[in-house]
Amino acid sequence: MKLLIHHHAVVYKDSEGIWVHSTMGKWISMLAKYFQYIGFLVHVSKNKRPVQDTCITNKNVILHSLGSPGIMWDKVQRTLRIRRACAELNNKYDSLLIRGLTPRQDIIWNNVTTSKKYFLLVGSLYNNYSLRDIRSLSDIYYYYMERYRRRELKLILKSGSLLVNAPNLKEEANERLNSEAVFVPTNTISNKEFISFKVRKLNNPVRLLFCGRIEIKKGIIEAINSVDLLKKIGIEAQLDLIGPYVDDEFYKEAKSIIKKLNIHKQVIFHGRIPYGNKLFGYFQKADLFILPSYTEGFPHVIWEAAANCCPVIATKVGGIPSLLKHREHGILIPPKNPQALADSIIKLVNDEKLRIEL
Repeated sequence: MKLLIHHHAVVYKDSEGIWVHSTMGKWISMLAKYFQYIGFLVHVSKNKRPVQDTCITNKNVILHSLGSPGIMWDKVQRTLRIRRACAELNNKYDSLLIRGLTPRQDIIWNNVTTSKKYFLLVGSLYNNYSLRDIRSLSDIYYYYMERYRRRELKLILKSGSLLVNAPNLKEEANERLNSEAVFVPTNTISNKEFISFKVRKLNNPVRLLFCGRIEIKKGIIEAINSVDLLKKIGIEAQLDLIGPYVDDEFYKEAKSIIKKLNIHKQVIFHGRIPYGNKLFGYFQKADLFILPSYTEGFPHVIWEAAANCCPVIATKVGGIPSLLKHREHGILIPPKNPQALADSIIKLVNDEKLRIEL
């Protein structure tokens, strides 16, 4: 079977292979073992970017370029370019799979001819991110475009099938899209990435780890405020924040809050760290992994924390509660609630038995 995949990732191509961000690279490489060919229909950058840290070397993965990502006011030319690229692929693949939501989903869905079409939804259709959380003009644009793409998805699915990456997203799809969905796990992690379990003594100060995009939707403000709440009751904590800065204005705002709370020595921004041993080292040194997101599908970082024996505190959003059971696999808390986050940290700091079980 020949499968064509589209995602909004931007890749770089050289003599070694196709370079893309780790989650997508590992997923494509794993799928390639089960298909005759996989076509990867994506935008291609002229220069290699730091986020493109994983190389797809499978010989049966073929890159189909949509050209460079372009700029916002290049929409007409970009659309024509994408349509031409799609026309060249008509009837060359058995199935089309779009992993989204993605800005090009409607154009590609309607301009690639295959016998079967699938849309893989990797995030929740419900969103705790509100207008009150908007910080810039670009936030307003993405806020409304995300909602537009959800409406667009409802039309797309009239001529295809829906897949979701968490069990409870099936219910969301039925309620919001009037569509039956099939659950398919999308997170891949190798057996060799799991370390042997051993009981770890708590650090002093307690080491908290966050890994993900540095943006408001990931609950960064709540994570920062939880450190301050812990400090007020005499618990010293260090928060390591790993991930790319999506919004410079938000990054400045976060730094300002840290300065105002006088916890600049306790909250450390490390920027993006490539997937691999260096990143895993942070999980292995941390006492707790925290993910106070407003919305998620089922994030790969939870697997990374688990593989490195780091207890998880995450918000009860998206696909997380359907795979992460409260007090069995981790601690679940409501979003936008720094006090609940701090209370859960205190609980695990004081309860060694629960911490070890998790």
